[in-house]
Amino acid sequence: MDLFTIVLKEDLAADPRKYGALLAPALGVTVLEAKIAVRRGRGIFLADAPGEDARRIAEALKADGIDSWCIPNDEVPSTAAPRRITDLERAEAALQYRPPGAAKLQALPWESIGTISLGAVALPSYRDRYPGLHFDHFPALHRVEDPATRELLREKVMLRMGESELRRRAAVPVKVRADDRSLFEDLQRKHARELKVYADLVTGEGATWLRVPMDEIAYLPGAGVRFGEAWGFHQLVMELVRRRPGARTEVSRRFEPGTDVNELVFQTTEDFNRYTSWNVIRKILWERDASSSPSPAPRDPRTAGGSSSASPEPEPRST
Repeated sequence: MDLFTIVLKEDLAADPRKYGALLAPALGVTVLEAKIAVRRGRGIFLADAPGEDARRIAEALKADGIDSWCIPNDEVPSTAAPRRITDLERAEAALQYRPPGAAKLQALPWESIGTISLGAVALPSYRDRYPGLHFDHFPALHRVEDPATRELLREKVMLRMGESELRRRAAVPVKVRADDRSLFEDLQRKHARELKVYADLVTGEGATWLRVPMDEIAYLPGAGVRFGEAWGFHQLVMELVRRRPGARTEVSRRFEPGTDVNELVFQTTEDFNRYTSWNVIRKILWERDASSSPSPAPRDPRTAGGSSSASPEPEPRST
């Protein structure tokens, strides 16, 4: 049996109530599990689904105004696994880096960087800042015999989860200061025990994926002195933005003074990996579409992957 994957063209939210019921039989899971998968799926909406199910779901998405690619698994672009890098140096033609345990530096040409993905991954202490969901007044789902009652309770659980997320974002705005400190210094001072901040750099074809952690970086910008932690990370990011402005993901563009920190946070490393992978994959698929069509549809320059033909952005300001 051929299996298919659905990749969204934009980072749009699908209704878990509707698509949970559609995905459950395709994934072989309960409706509740499928609804949770929809909430967390983001750009890679569905994977490893039978072709008939995948095409039906893709048509439903299209009817809701959500464009996607529905393609066989073997046509989905592959990406390398992220490799943690802490020792980096700036050169004119390339970003040089030293893999763990290696004696020599390796070079990543600036023009080869197709995706720059900044993200903050929540540590347990960050998640603990918010009150947990309490369902003590709900009977255990497995003890409810009537299927209709079980489904009603599941709907209440999903509703409560959604309300909790809205309350969390609305009631706890944590603004990054817009003063003489960089955004990354502010994150380090206030949230070092709550968040792990990364810069992921992926080549256009996905063959190289470097992950640079802010709290472990040693960066030599060419002045003869290595800078670490937030200030070194800040200098690296500014250089990346200057060299490859069109390569940043949408979340990466939100790393600016005054931003609500919650908008930068991924709940798990898996969520962050999935988001970065989706950005790489959809850029490759866009390029495939453009090369196979004599008159490709206009594209949002923000998704161009940092190619030289992308629309220029304003000069980066210091964050």
